[in-house]
Amino acid sequence: MMNSHKQPSSERRRSIPRPRWTVGFLLTILLMLMPTAALAQQEVELDGKLRTGDEIKISADETFEGNLYLFAGLIDIDGTVDGDVIAGGGQIAVNGTITGDLLVFGGQVDVSGDVEGDVRFIGGELGTSGDVGGDLAMFAGSGTIEGNVGSDLLFGVGQMSVAGDVEGGVYGAGGDYSRSGSISGS
Repeated sequence: MMNSHKQPSSERRRSIPRPRWTVGFLLTILLMLMPTAALAQQEVELDGKLRTGDEIKISADETFEGNLYLFAGLIDIDGTVDGDVIAGGGQIAVNGTITGDLLVFGGQVDVSGDVEGDVRFIGGELGTSGDVGGDLAMFAGSGTIEGNVGSDLLFGVGQMSVAGDVEGGVYGAGGDYSRSGSISGS
């Protein structure tokens, strides 16, 4: 015989809330996955598409055909990458052109060049004065968007300023949000 005893509503199990992911926690995990030995010396592997070290510079006269993977303390992209870029580091500056997508995690990232595809960012601070052709999605401490975004802007940040024009919609949450640019979507 089965016992069909029902618990009173006050004794029912309550769902346990999911832990909140913070930017710092995600950044810590990503940095732990990067091999520290690879950061000690500059290395160029896989026909130049994987570059690691203390400092990496893609000079203004350099054009790289294909996808590029960069992991360093300081990364400067002044040239052209005809493909996607995945980058992780402390300070990252994109002054050149990326014809594909940019996936980046870092402490301080400045995109003053143009990215023809999407930009996805996890880290401390992102500033864009260059144009993004597709979506811009970010989880950061702060973001300053001064360039144009060709599609949607998605964010979860502590502080966000949107001065550029967004062709799509803007979706997100932030502690402090200001907008002076135009939004074509919702």
